[in-house]
Amino acid sequence: MKPILHRRALLNASLGLCAWPLLGTAQAQTKESYPVKPVRVVIGLPAGGVADNTMRVLTSQMQPAFGQPFVIDNKPGGSFAIAMNAMTQAPADGYTLMHVTNMMLAAQAVLKRYDMLKALVPIATLGASDMALAVGGKGPYKTVKELIEFGRAHPGKLTYAVPGIGTLEHLTLAAFCNRNGIKAVSVPFKGGPEVVQAIAAGECDFCVTPVPFLVQFESKGLLRGLVLLNEQRNAALPALPTYREAGVDVPRLVLWGALAAPVGTPAAVIATLEKQALAANVMPDVRRQLLAMGLDPSFSGGAEFTAKLWAEDWAWIAKSASDVPVDKN
Repeated sequence: MKPILHRRALLNASLGLCAWPLLGTAQAQTKESYPVKPVRVVIGLPAGGVADNTMRVLTSQMQPAFGQPFVIDNKPGGSFAIAMNAMTQAPADGYTLMHVTNMMLAAQAVLKRYDMLKALVPIATLGASDMALAVGGKGPYKTVKELIEFGRAHPGKLTYAVPGIGTLEHLTLAAFCNRNGIKAVSVPFKGGPEVVQAIAAGECDFCVTPVPFLVQFESKGLLRGLVLLNEQRNAALPALPTYREAGVDVPRLVLWGALAAPVGTPAAVIATLEKQALAANVMPDVRRQLLAMGLDPSFSGGAEFTAKLWAEDWAWIAKSASDVPVDKN
């Protein structure tokens, strides 16, 4: 009997040893399998805008390393609430991501329809854009002081276009009007492209728009930049004065864009996305395209992003939302 038992033991042991490589391969495949299907990126703004173009540039470079396509899913409207609702319903598995901006923080502070700080995990910032106060290219205002003088002399006559109620642009322009003694009417639109179209068509008098939009439409005579909302001039518009040079009281505003995932997404997936986003961000072709759009192709990882932008911007935006009266109707 002993030889039989010995042979069976050897057989079982050999089968076990043969299974070990298979088990190790399966575990490795499980760890290295992300992604095994397309990755959706939700954007709470319309197609054709700065956020949309930026994500398409970056994901096109991330896609070869991932081996899976990135699908851009534009869900504008509701001051980002529609996009956030889509995110909160998505599994935290790394297959649904979101493009976020400080515009969303403003909408959260004013309208309180969602809490992105609790619902999302920052992955990385992907770039930043200077913002400018602009009017229609065929309108009568050549300087920001001319706009202010008219607004003071004609209360309620000026209108300004914003990409949704409670957005960062809305908060900024409400503050601009309050600080300069202007009574103007805000007109909400679904996103930046519609805002620019309204200004260019003369439907509204002024707006705040990213420099990439201004570069594109000013060259066609459709928009006219009055003042840059930053301390340093922008190389894409070297003749545009800063708000300090123009001597106007308006909040400093730099728009940043970033990538985030639902809370609960595995740390390994977040790390992979951060690594690949950085790799794409430093590619010369990506940087060239972002610079051509008027963007600063800066990058910061999740930890730096959380501390320096996510938290700091939320602090001043939340304070501004409580200090600046904004019509929520």
